Amino acid sequence: MVERQQNNWVDEHRGLVVIGVIIIILFFVAISSIQQNSDKTITFTPSDGYALAILNARLASSSNALDGSGKFTEETCNKLGDLAKKFNPSVDYIKCDSPSLIYLDTPDSSGKNILTLSDENYTATFTTDKDTNKLIDYTFSSKPSGGFNESGGRK
Repeated sequence: MVERQQNNWVDEHRGLVVIGVIIIILFFVAISSIQQNSDKTITFTPSDGYALAILNARLASSSNALDGSGKFTEETCNKLGDLAKKFNPSVDYIKCDSPSLIYLDTPDSSGKNILTLSDENYTATFTTDKDTNKLIDYTFSSKPSGGFNESGGRK
């Protein structure tokens, strides 16, 4: 009789048991996702436009180094500013009022792509993986750095 009551309880509450198991699984999936992104990297998606902004800035830097023909737009500059704030909301970024005056450089190191943006007073540095699929680091310093721009050439 006791066994029959237990089976009856399980049959009556089967939906609650299934929902409980699903909630527990979702909880563990969420915890593992948070732990995987605890290294503060941002993985780019095609729809967010961050990889495209990085690549456009790198192309402008290379073109300016070759012949001064690179175009670093205000839109690209602002998109990189959004990326910097997403990486660390409390960090500063260069003003994008005159993007043609910003010096760009790509002092890459092994396994990493580095993009620096510098005005007369500050430098913003974006470090991505070699394939430009994720932002590994972003720093902002009160020291200007070298590079090329479309207005004044090399700094």
